[in-house]
Amino acid sequence: MPPLSLDPLPVEPIAAQDGDAAVGGAVSGAERIRGGIRRFLAGWQIGCQAGYLNSETDWLVMHSDGVREDMFKRVSPRHGFTAGMTASLPFAEVWSLDTGVSVSLTGFEYDDGSVSVSFSRYALTVPLMVTFFESNAYIPVFVQAGIMGGVSLGGRNDISASGDSLPGDGLTWWRSAAELSFGFVFGIGYRGLAVHVMRTVTPSWSRAMRDEWERVTGDGLSSQMSTAFSVTYTYWF
Repeated sequence: MPPLSLDPLPVEPIAAQDGDAAVGGAVSGAERIRGGIRRFLAGWQIGCQAGYLNSETDWLVMHSDGVREDMFKRVSPRHGFTAGMTASLPFAEVWSLDTGVSVSLTGFEYDDGSVSVSFSRYALTVPLMVTFFESNAYIPVFVQAGIMGGVSLGGRNDISASGDSLPGDGLTWWRSAAELSFGFVFGIGYRGLAVHVMRTVTPSWSRAMRDEWERVTGDGLSSQMSTAFSVTYTYWF
């Protein structure tokens, strides 16, 4: 978390340009708008962020006999990464607005003895969080909460049954791309280190992957979400 700075930014006088509607030396409305935009952009603090990401998926299936089952206990997490840029805009003494863009590797492994699934996907994610940070606190940690949106950049989906590899999706970089996701993010950190927990509320599989699962197993998917946590370090410029 960068140190919050709310000191007023120096503003240089803006000279009226030819054609500006300036009266008595006053600058035009267009110049006022441009000056306001420059001051707004100057308030942002920029950094780069990278770290470890652990993700897994839980889902409910509806068996052909009508019984619902939670498959979470058979899922293993995927160890991945996240890296990107972050930006912070202080707007009060202890508050700031934080956003950015990052590329992440997520996925999971699944095996029930008859069907195994290996799923990995790259995604572009944009969070929008509100941060509380009191620099004079005894332990100056910061806490964050907000929403996040993402788009899949593609990945690899493999399903095998009874030891025989099925053609299925195979390598599906483009069939699983461009799918949108939405969720919530919560975080806590100290200086440049941060831990975040993310929970999606949209299906975490691609449509092709869901179709393949239902074709191979005969079970319908009734609910599906993913959870991830990350440990990252941010370097502020």
